[in-house]
Formats: sequence, C-alpha cells, structure tokens
Amino acid sequence: MTVDLSKKIYFGLGIILVLIITFRPDYMPDYEGYVRGFYTTSNRELELTYYLIASVAHFLGDSYFVFFFIYAVIAVYIVMLSIRKQEGVLKTVCLPIIVWLSYIFIYQEMIQIRQAVASALFLFSLQYIQTKDYKKYFLINTLGVLFHYSALITFPIYFLSTTKQYKVFYISLIPISYLSYYSGMGIVNYIAYIDIDFVRNT
Repeated sequence: MTVDLSKKIYFGLGIILVLIITFRPDYMPDYEGYVRGFYTTSNRELELTYYLIASVAHFLGDSYFVFFFIYAVIAVYIVMLSIRKQEGVLKTVCLPIIVWLSYIFIYQEMIQIRQAVASALFLFSLQYIQTKDYKKYFLINTLGVLFHYSALITFPIYFLSTTKQYKVFYISLIPISYLSYYSGMGIVNYIAYIDIDFVRNT
C-alpha cells in the first residue's frame, strides 16, 4: 500500500467515525442529556469549552448535531493524530485503531463526548513523558481539564516511575480497583458527596 493511499484510507476512516458520532442513535446513553443540555446550558455547571462549543453550534445552525459534530471532529482528529505520530514505533496503526474502536471509541466518543476529548489530549501528551517535556505535558492536559474535569487525574501521572520494580505495583492496581468497585467502596461513590456543583455534574 502506498503512502498516499494509506493517508486517504486514514482520512476516510476519520470522516466515517465523525459522522457516526454526530448521527449516533438517540437511544445511546447520555444522548438525551446532551441534547437537553445544548438548549439549557445555563442550568448546569460545566466546563468552559462546553459553553464555547455550544455557542459556536448555536451560531452556525442552532442544532445539537452541529454540537456533536464539533466535539467529534476534535476528539477523532486528536486520537488519530496521536496514533499516526507513533507509526514509526508501532510499525502499523491498525492494531491501536482496532483496540480504540473495539471499546474506547464506543464508551467515550459515542457516549461521553466531553471526556473523549480530554482522553484524546492525554493520549497526545504521552509523548512528552517520553521526552521529559513537562511544560507541554501539563499545558496539553490543562486544556484537557477545560473539556472535562476528570483530566485533573492526568497531572500526577507524569511523575509515576516507569522503572521495573514498580510494575508489580501498577499491575496490582487493576484487581484492587475491581475489588474496590464491586465491594461498593469505589472512590467515585465518595466523590459524589463533595458539595461542589461541577464535581457532582462531572
């Protein structure tokens, strides 16, 4: 496959994914909430970018489809750009795209559109952990916070050690997280009690 053909296929896939997000079925979780929120943004305490994108969508056509489209373009473009930038390391972009589409895309881009952009920005910022460029890492994830407050959790990740002795600790966090969740002791359960509007709405 030539380079030009590869780029065309990649670009075509991006367009298809953007259209899927924009015109996703109305029975998808959070769909009604976003449609309702688009017309009543003043009733919720949300991120700055939410109001900005909603305002642009109102100006361009006063349609929530435009609202979905803007979010979709931002999220899909950043994710696909991030994967493409790692092509030299990965040797192929097929595997990460398959992993992304098989779960992450459905759960985030198709449902949690605000968090999808924040996650995409985090993915893009990972290269700056490798290059030890903390300024770009924090700048990009600060932008992520403006899309979804949960991106605050990305800040301490920069300081995590990648040395071999910490692998057991990191791996052990997976079963601990599941045990915590199914025992009803998940951290999200306690965050819900924080009496701050934007935290509860996140």
